[in-house]
Amino acid sequence: MNLASLKNPAVYLALSAFFLPIKPAPVNLFLVAALVALLLNAQARQRLVSALAHPVSLSAFAMLAYLLLTAAWPESTWDGTQAYINKYARFALLPFIAAMAAHDDDRITILDAFSLGVVLSVLASIALQLGWLPGEGTTYFKMYLTHNFFIVMAAAYAVWRLERSAPNWSAAGHAAVLLVMVVCFYNFIFMVEGRSGWLALNCILLVMAGRRAGSKAVVTTAVVLGLLAFALYTLVPFVHARIGSAVLEAQQFMNNQAVSVDTSNGRRLNFWMCSLEAIQAAPWFGHGIGGFGPAIAPCAQRVGLWVFDNPHNQYLLFAVQGGVFALLLYAVFAAVVVRAASPHKTTLLSIVVAYLVLNGFNSFHYDFAEGVFFLYAVGLLAYSPSQREFRA
Repeated sequence: MNLASLKNPAVYLALSAFFLPIKPAPVNLFLVAALVALLLNAQARQRLVSALAHPVSLSAFAMLAYLLLTAAWPESTWDGTQAYINKYARFALLPFIAAMAAHDDDRITILDAFSLGVVLSVLASIALQLGWLPGEGTTYFKMYLTHNFFIVMAAAYAVWRLERSAPNWSAAGHAAVLLVMVVCFYNFIFMVEGRSGWLALNCILLVMAGRRAGSKAVVTTAVVLGLLAFALYTLVPFVHARIGSAVLEAQQFMNNQAVSVDTSNGRRLNFWMCSLEAIQAAPWFGHGIGGFGPAIAPCAQRVGLWVFDNPHNQYLLFAVQGGVFALLLYAVFAAVVVRAASPHKTTLLSIVVAYLVLNGFNSFHYDFAEGVFFLYAVGLLAYSPSQREFRA
């Protein structure tokens, strides 16, 4: 560390990214430090001015402005609005994150730091299950869903990182990286449950196949992944049990069994049903950002659920709050991101497509760690450094 690095906001953002798979408090602390360093750095402020006018920023601002406007809807309560406003306000960080990285080296440092945090979380998970750390369960820092999802996000980045840097590494370096990846994926498949992570991995592999070798490669990859999934389902009891429970709980829901509200997938399906009922009552402009609770309350009480605030489906959450118009603005935002002129297109597409698919099963812009990582990934990869305003 020297004086120049202390003035570089990317250093603090890297520290924030490192703690993202671990604990939220340091994430916020170092993010604030990065914002302060950004505002104190004249060159970074110039990059910020350009980043604010970037199409990705403008589409994010339009979506955010509309969601905040819905707080004025009659059904939207202030208490309900407070529960969501900071979740969605994070989208305003995108141009700030983009402006923090002046060089590709800064982007690499930040995403390397995130990947190291993921490796640490994997080692802690293994140590916990071996009895070397106190506690119970399969993960030490994050819930299993976030843990496994972050392993996949780090893997998507690692593919690009290896292609870029591996030719300059020694044989020992190659061996060390290979060993780390094997350990992480063993933890991912055999030690920690997380069907969302499995789905995200398939999404990323299909996108990479399509980007590199075309539609035939996508079909071939899909067949191989299907055969591999069948083998894992057949041979690995851990995988068999997780998929079997999902099927059983879905059948219980379809049969209207009361037990379905006491199971993970049964509750999720009831969340979706209540959300769909609320959408039917106000399909175009929703019930307001703070009106989600009152909107789903009648259905939740009828089926024996509490008044939940997260339907575990980002599209349903947006639709209940802002109607079809909110979904349209989110679709425009996603389209602008995937069409961004980025030299990191394959990695960016892989991550964004995984989010678009998994948002159908989880509210990833509502959840803290997943929501913040999305902003870091888009802010670092979608704003092209080849543009004059982002050049060193």
